[in-house]
Amino acid sequence: MKDTFLASGLAIFFALILLSNWRFNSTLHMLSMFGRPAASIFILGCVAVLFYKDFPLTGLVAGLLSVYLLKTVWTTWPRSDEKRLHQEMARDQARWNTIDTQFGNKTAVHDSPIMMVPPDPFPEMLVFPPRSETLQEMCG
Repeated sequence: MKDTFLASGLAIFFALILLSNWRFNSTLHMLSMFGRPAASIFILGCVAVLFYKDFPLTGLVAGLLSVYLLKTVWTTWPRSDEKRLHQEMARDQARWNTIDTQFGNKTAVHDSPIMMVPPDPFPEMLVFPPRSETLQEMCG
C-alpha cells in the first residue's frame, strides 16, 4: 500500500514535470558541481536504494524520472551558458583571491626588476635646461 501511494505520487509529480517542461535548474546546478558522472551515480544510486528497500513500483517510476534527469544532465545543462559563465567567474575570482591573499599575508613577493645585460658605459647626458656653466662651455 505504501509503495503504491509513493509510486502514484511520484508518477503525478513526473507528469507535472513533463507537462510544465520544468528543468530542475537549482537541482541540476547543485548536481553538476560534483560532475556529470557523480551526478549520474547519485541519481541511479537513489533508484537502487528504492529497489533495495522493497519499493519496486516507486523504483520503477523513479527510474523513469532518473532517465529524464540524466538526459537533461548529460545534454542540456553541461552546455548552458549560465554554467559556463558561473565556472569562469569562479575560476577568475579564485585566482584573484589567492594572489590578493598571498600579497596581503606577505607570502608572495616579487623581486625588483634587473637588467639581464647592462648597457655599455655612455657619456654623461645633458639635463635640460643646462646649467649656465655648461651652456657657456658649449656655446662660448
